[in-house]
Amino acid sequence: MAKSAKKHSKNYPDAGTPPLHLGDGRRSGQGSVPRKRKGSGAAARSQSAELHYFNARARIYARLAQLPRGTVKERLISGRKYYYLQRREGKKVVHTYLGKEIPGDIKKDLEERESLRRELENIQKIIRPFVAAQIGKML
Repeated sequence: MAKSAKKHSKNYPDAGTPPLHLGDGRRSGQGSVPRKRKGSGAAARSQSAELHYFNARARIYARLAQLPRGTVKERLISGRKYYYLQRREGKKVVHTYLGKEIPGDIKKDLEERESLRRELENIQKIIRPFVAAQIGKML
């Protein structure tokens, strides 16, 4: 036997061939032994939490873009109540007529918008330290 064959004879059944590398840090004779992943400590958990909150923020922004903006205002004209959706476009305040009653879908969408805004505020408070840490790394 050659010198390299003796070296590998007890670990490999085909002792005449050197081990093949599988590209993931294992050799062909080692089987599927799980290896400790790099970055599996607190830093990796922090990064996954950070990613989770950034993704949640992006989903909230996307949903807020689909919902109507503004508030419902009631006007009393000639003794009758009329409802308008009031919002700001640039410097102008725009009123869109809704009808003599508030449509249920508009009311539901505005309530959803308000709850998403509160959730976004909470996420922003959580994300703030992550962003500050990134800015500190850049400086």
